[in-house]
Amino acid sequence: MRIQYTLGNKVRSLAWIMGTVVLLAIVGGTIVDIDHPIAWLLALPDGRFLMPYFAVAGGVLLLAGLGFLITCLCRYTWIRFLKKLYSRQQAGEFDKP
Repeated sequence: MRIQYTLGNKVRSLAWIMGTVVLLAIVGGTIVDIDHPIAWLLALPDGRFLMPYFAVAGGVLLLAGLGFLITCLCRYTWIRFLKKLYSRQQAGEFDKP
């Protein structure tokens, strides 16, 4: 029963991840194509006037994602280090002369 419960949670997490990716693809596709009607309504000659701003936003999101990834990895490493240190301290390794 526990294995089935754990597997169910992993499949549920995978479903959330895939759903998020699909939602981001739909929203991203809509945003990229929205500049043409805006340019038409504002009578602008260039229908891709938002593209440079999308590049800047994409760069910012990439840097933020990279920072988040590094932060998570450092936190994971720090927690593992503290766990080892605490378990060695509980074993009494630091009390010996």
